[in-house]
Amino acid sequence: MSQRPITLPEQLADAALQRFGESLRIPPDLPGADELLRMLTHSSHRKWASQAVAPDLLQVLFACALSAPSKSDLQQADIVHVAERSRIKAIADWIPDMPWINDAPVFLVFCANNLRIRQIGQWRDKPFVNDHLDHFMNAAVDAGIVMSQFIRAAEAVGLVTVP
Repeated sequence: MSQRPITLPEQLADAALQRFGESLRIPPDLPGADELLRMLTHSSHRKWASQAVAPDLLQVLFACALSAPSKSDLQQADIVHVAERSRIKAIADWIPDMPWINDAPVFLVFCANNLRIRQIGQWRDKPFVNDHLDHFMNAAVDAGIVMSQFIRAAEAVGLVTVP
């Protein structure tokens, strides 16, 4: 006697139960259920495959990440790809509680950057009148959104990540 395959809504409900201890009612015709299941079953990884990530693939992932929505449409985030092993080791040495950094085949730093909006104002001879904490917070939010979008893109192609 063969069992019927588990439907995506059933998988979503089970994933929610496993993660949150609560069952969710999932509509049977929920659009995007496969993507929602991928998001709901996400977990961080601290062990990596030893193979490098192809530079062309990284470029695609960067493009996807930087296509994320941004706070106030200011796009105040940058991705720094730290490729030199000695620099990665130096960073890992600063953070002894995260030794897995040293073994990561790719190490990225997601940076808030509100300098760009200031530069645009300078180029257009416009004063930067909003020099307050809100701009720092907007840039920090943008960096977080870009990092989240990068993680989703990386997982979509089968890579594992940890922020």
